[in-house]
Amino acid sequence: MGVSLNALLLQGPDLANNLIGVLLRFRTEKVALQGDIESMFYQVKVPLKDRNLLRFLWWPNGDMNSEPEVYRMTVHIFGATSSPSVCNFALRQTAQNYGNQFEPQVAETILNNIYVDDCLVSTESDEKAISLVDGVRSLCTKGGFNMTKWTSTSSTVVKSIPDKSRTKNTNQLDFENESSIERALGVSWYIDRDVFGFQINTNDHPHTKRGILSVVSSVYDPLGIASPFVLIGRSILQNLCKQQVDWDEEINETDEKKWISWLNQLNELHNVKIDRCYKPPNFENVMSTQIHCFSDASDIGYGMVFYLRLIDKTGRIHCSFVLGKSRVAPLKTITVPRMELTAAARAVRLSKVILQELNYNIDKVFFWTDSMTVLRYIFNRNSRYHTFVANRLALIHEATDNAQWNYVNTKQNPADFASRGMTISKFEQNPQWIRGPDYLWLPECEWPQVCMDLKFPDNDSEVKRKSVVNASIVDDDYDEFNSFETLISRCSDFDKLKRIVAWLLKAVNNFKQTYRRKNDLANENEDKLPTQAKSKRLNESKELVKTLNLKVQDVHNAEMTIIRFVQNQHFDDEVQRLKDKLNVKRTSRLFKLDSYIDEKGILRVGGRLARSNLTETSKHPIILPKQSTLSYSIIQGIHRSIGHLGKNAILTELRQKYWIIGANGIIKNIVSKCVICRKYQAPIMQQKMANLPSERVTQDTAPFTIVGMDYFGPFAIKQRRCTVKRYGVIFTCLKIRAVHLEVADSLDTSSALCNPAIHCTQRSTQNYSSDNGIIYMSQNKSSTVLRCRRFFPALKL
Repeated sequence: MGVSLNALLLQGPDLANNLIGVLLRFRTEKVALQGDIESMFYQVKVPLKDRNLLRFLWWPNGDMNSEPEVYRMTVHIFGATSSPSVCNFALRQTAQNYGNQFEPQVAETILNNIYVDDCLVSTESDEKAISLVDGVRSLCTKGGFNMTKWTSTSSTVVKSIPDKSRTKNTNQLDFENESSIERALGVSWYIDRDVFGFQINTNDHPHTKRGILSVVSSVYDPLGIASPFVLIGRSILQNLCKQQVDWDEEINETDEKKWISWLNQLNELHNVKIDRCYKPPNFENVMSTQIHCFSDASDIGYGMVFYLRLIDKTGRIHCSFVLGKSRVAPLKTITVPRMELTAAARAVRLSKVILQELNYNIDKVFFWTDSMTVLRYIFNRNSRYHTFVANRLALIHEATDNAQWNYVNTKQNPADFASRGMTISKFEQNPQWIRGPDYLWLPECEWPQVCMDLKFPDNDSEVKRKSVVNASIVDDDYDEFNSFETLISRCSDFDKLKRIVAWLLKAVNNFKQTYRRKNDLANENEDKLPTQAKSKRLNESKELVKTLNLKVQDVHNAEMTIIRFVQNQHFDDEVQRLKDKLNVKRTSRLFKLDSYIDEKGILRVGGRLARSNLTETSKHPIILPKQSTLSYSIIQGIHRSIGHLGKNAILTELRQKYWIIGANGIIKNIVSKCVICRKYQAPIMQQKMANLPSERVTQDTAPFTIVGMDYFGPFAIKQRRCTVKRYGVIFTCLKIRAVHLEVADSLDTSSALCNPAIHCTQRSTQNYSSDNGIIYMSQNKSSTVLRCRRFFPALKL
């Protein structure tokens, strides 16, 4: 098999905009525009040195009777892994290079409102739309791109666009006729009414799991408009998976009735529509913008839905559907409260996407749930929860405040439809899913007020039991020096000791900074510092204490702190003299080491290796005493890290960083007590020999009376002009170990019997012994042996 080009190409960075983000921004203003870059990939050239990788065979001038010739592509091709990234980069680079020659909205449209080659944007007025179309077309032209296939909801804008740059449907568009449908990133867009809807082609599919999956997956709904209805189809498919039905097996009668009912309703899905624009006609300037997120869960699944609540300068309120999502419940059964918490966490995650992609200034974000259990989990931040709940609460607490969470009655929660499913007929009967609950259309002062009971029941299984904490009182005689020495002596693992001290130092530093900030805040004039600024400063001080993990520098600082403490404890006089710029005494243990103190206050070995290529720690190792527990811990750690090698290996590794006085004695002590080393260095045990057999100790027999025999070889022997194989037969006396040798011509039975026969006539042997070789075993079964034994009774094999 050959190698695919895509297997060798790199995909490159994903420069495409978020599809949902482009659709969300497409709905912001009343005048909608859609365009398409003509043959986008073919407008970007391939570098000359890479074109040979895109060679192919084709017939010249399309004449298939002639021999095919080699051609090569000069532009990027559809289907290549790298093409989307390269072409998106070229388009973005065009906007960055020439964007300053146009209005800011032109470059922003190319950078943020194009998905691959489709451009979707909306503007406030026809004039801005016409100007934007001209600007985008001109800017794209500078990069070699042709933005074409324009369409719009405004007839004025459409007429301003040249005929060749419009879509075919737009050239024939009659804005008084309700039959014009375009695709906005795959979503059906009814231009005449400016609404999003669905066009479903229900081709005949077998009533099998494979056919059901194909139909359910064919409902393209990135905004989740029909999420409650699609949930029912997914639930049917999940039920078949639970039954372990084969892909092409006919489903049972009960499931088939449910499936046929869902299919019949699928044909009515085209009746479900939402307005493309968030704002209704004649809506004044927006004064307040809010996002409302609803979430819910049931045994069937869980879902969430988002609404945009707008208030204009006249106080008019309007709510628009933004996004909906639904998921079937996991195959592994979990409790409904856990699913409701999962829905809430998912709503928070999606709200971050909406806030990032939607180009509105959002004043407030509200989260609504009908689960009092979830609200208890969220509001009680001091409680400890099990892992499942704790992980989702961490995500919620990171992105939201308690004040954003509210309780909503189940009947007023539109997310209830996304968690239980809803038929098409209910879409028309109950518009709550599309327009949101009724109270969102009222002023905030008229919203229902609910008194929430946030106390946990005693039997809540998700809340960890409170642990008992015992505190000890430190008396006046507390000695910090002795406590640190005790910590070092009790911790035999140097790496663990460094981490403990690092955490202690980090905690001390955080407490000091928090204390300083509080004092600074208290000393400032209250009239000059607003309450909000005070709160911000206090929160900053609290953030100092929140430490997730240690850094490498923290562990290094802890190591230096431990070493300084040990050196000051055992080399107090030497350290003080070196700090005073004096030499150490001749009687000192450090006199021959030419010791000095570095910039961090660490006592190191001097010497003449400063200009060598060694590392700083190898040129000037850290000096440590023999008596300290720290020295023992360091050597023991090195002994384990190098795989329990010998004394010289330990000392060599130790001298790369440390110079421990009397290290040989410590190393010898550690190795002698190491269980693993003692096992490896233990003397080899000798097997006790068994008693000799009676044949070996018989005294009244002649030599070669009892013989052991065996074959050896073969040997290559020259016989005339050819080379033949010959074997040696060794006979050894079991009493005096005398040896007799014979030559065997081959390994067959006759040759094998000939040699003991010859030996028997010469030595009068009474008994032969041998191993269970193939030669001897076959001899025992041979009729020739039986005949020979009549003449040679000693031949007992």
